[in-house]
Amino acid sequence: MRRIIDWIKHAKPADWLKLLDKAIPHAAIVLAGMLVVFFLIDRVNKPMAFMTNEFHKRITFVLAILAIYLAVRRVSAMRRAERDAYRRKLKQYRSRTGK
Repeated sequence: MRRIIDWIKHAKPADWLKLLDKAIPHAAIVLAGMLVVFFLIDRVNKPMAFMTNEFHKRITFVLAILAIYLAVRRVSAMRRAERDAYRRKLKQYRSRTGK
């Protein structure tokens, strides 16, 4: 907990932007997943009436699926970039130390 508080105290605007860049795709996955669940519940249980307009339901469902797809692609690209950067640093370290 102390590390988080220290990070918040000393974070620069660029650090906050990096945090948002990582958090937004995850939030998109959660919210789009909620829309998919609402769509499916509405198909099974009509009296709950989460979504009333049929056209709106279909467009929202497609949007949610696309948001999930794009967010997952973004998260995997970020993880791949971090992994590649770590491997480059490790390779440079090994070449300098001769190990």
